Amino acid sequence: MTEKNDLDFALHSRRDFTVWLALVAGVGMAVASFSLAPGENCDEAGHCYPYFVWIGRALGSLLGLGALYALLQNATHGVRFLPDTQELVWWSDSKADSRFGSGRISMKSVARIEVDLTSDNTTVRLIDLDGRAVPGFTEALLPRRYEAWAKTLVARCPHILLNIKAD
Repeated sequence: MTEKNDLDFALHSRRDFTVWLALVAGVGMAVASFSLAPGENCDEAGHCYPYFVWIGRALGSLLGLGALYALLQNATHGVRFLPDTQELVWWSDSKADSRFGSGRISMKSVARIEVDLTSDNTTVRLIDLDGRAVPGFTEALLPRRYEAWAKTLVARCPHILLNIKAD
């Protein structure tokens, strides 16, 4: 059995606080929208907006049902570093986002890791010896401390260069 190391990461939907937050927000929106009568949703000028109540019901229901589906599916994604073989294995069994799938790469095939922290959309990419991004590997599979994870991997595999773009 391979022992857990500090590069291993796995997240199940039932342990992800964002899924639970989406469930609470969706149910809250749906329940709150049922407390309003569509014809009585008027401002001081007398303009009524009954469709806002229906939009709230629909969006709240969709958000709540989507979160409930994620909890029932209990999809998992993550990465595991195998120190014996110097391989990185990743997986995502989410049917909603099949672009990840699963994969495995020898660290000998990785030339550098690029971490881009310059925008709200942080990206982490493994770049192979030919200068191409490794397909299927993305920051969504990693723990949120991308920079620390990448530094730990480079410490284990010193031949890999680490490029960090920060503000």
